Amino acid sequence: CYTPPARAALVAGCPPGEIQGVGINIQSPSWLGSGVSAGASPANIEYRSPCASVVSFLLITEGDRKAFYENSQWNIKKNKESILRLRQENKKLHQRLADLLAGEEKVIKAAFQEHPTEQGAVKNKTGEIINHRLCEKINQLNNLKHQVEMRKLRLEELQTQYSTKAQEINDMQEMEEGNIEAAKTLRTMENRLEKARFKTEEAVRITNMYKKLKAHMQEESLHFQNKLDALEAEILRLRHELQELENVNTDAQHARNVAREQLVTQEETIYRERKIRDKKLKDIKKMTEEKRAQNERAERRVDVVACFLAQEETFKQLEEMKNENEVSLEQLKEEKDALLHELEHTKYSGEARKVGAQNLMKELRDHLQKEEKRRDATQAELDKVNRVLLNAKAGIEHLASKVQHIKLEDSRFASTELDEKASEYVLDLMAQTEEKLLYLVEFLKNQDKAELLRRIEEVEVSPDQAKEFMVVSDHSRHYNSW
Repeated sequence: CYTPPARAALVAGCPPGEIQGVGINIQSPSWLGSGVSAGASPANIEYRSPCASVVSFLLITEGDRKAFYENSQWNIKKNKESILRLRQENKKLHQRLADLLAGEEKVIKAAFQEHPTEQGAVKNKTGEIINHRLCEKINQLNNLKHQVEMRKLRLEELQTQYSTKAQEINDMQEMEEGNIEAAKTLRTMENRLEKARFKTEEAVRITNMYKKLKAHMQEESLHFQNKLDALEAEILRLRHELQELENVNTDAQHARNVAREQLVTQEETIYRERKIRDKKLKDIKKMTEEKRAQNERAERRVDVVACFLAQEETFKQLEEMKNENEVSLEQLKEEKDALLHELEHTKYSGEARKVGAQNLMKELRDHLQKEEKRRDATQAELDKVNRVLLNAKAGIEHLASKVQHIKLEDSRFASTELDEKASEYVLDLMAQTEEKLLYLVEFLKNQDKAELLRRIEEVEVSPDQAKEFMVVSDHSRHYNSW
């Protein structure tokens, strides 16, 4: 906001003077004192009143105003240049948009440039009708090319037959004339012809074999989904069988643990019984030794008595005592043998049960290892099939991403969106990509390379993309001719 100098002086409490431009002439009143002369320059005046601050403020304001004015003019100039540049760019973009909208008309004019007589026939026709007629003409051209090729092959066969017949007639004439060298040459040529016929038959046989292989592979591809379903069913069955085997393994481990516990309990029982039998055996041995000692003492006593009493009755009594002691000794021996036999029987019966349990554990462990190997092999086969399927799906999706910008109105997939979770997703994506590739082959078959490069440059495609586009066109044309 600009304030006039006189008003600024009044606001500051200074009487109005004469302020003119940059050189300020102030008519000093009488109250300024004798130190200020009227009409003096501001640079030579020593102000001793509040008007000095007002003058300095006015000088600063004037400099700011000039700087602001110059800056505003510079901004206005820059904005005008920007507006002019943007108008030119907008004009170019409008021109490019018009060229793109008129591109179809240019293509049609370029196509009918060499055939101006046919331009009137399709002047008011739609693009679909023109495309339909173009497809009909292309089919007729392909049919004529096929007929030409078949007639060329027939002509070659007839020429070969004619040359063969002519050669046979010449050979017969030469043989009639007695030309031996010609006959030798004829036989040589016949041999070569026979070898060539053999090679031809072999080539035909190999061709038929490869055709059969191709038909077999095509038939296999038709039944691939059924085989895949069968493999999935087999995988589910194997998983169910694996679950059953795991249950059997769990039961076997439980039975093993129970058998192991029973074995430990049986061993403890046998050990306790063995200790009891050993204790009894020691007691019996001790009693036997005591009785033997008693018998020995009795015998010594009998001997002593026999020394004193040598009578027959005493001897009989001693004999009876001896017999009784022998019978008692035999009974004790029999009891000892019976106890030893019982001990051995108990020990070996426990060992037999232990061996049987170990054999059962070994059989169950072998069966478990076999089933685990079978499970691992099945899992490896499943992983291999999954990898093959994932690689095939990734390749098809990559190929589909290359042609996703191509839109086909007549395609059966034009109004439908493919579901990635559907079971037929890969097959539908493959069919859609095949239709786009066939359309691309038909579209690029009769295109001119120079015209394609010019159109690519118009839409500002990079040179590498243009080269790639031309390579695709050449490959497509080669594929169509093949």
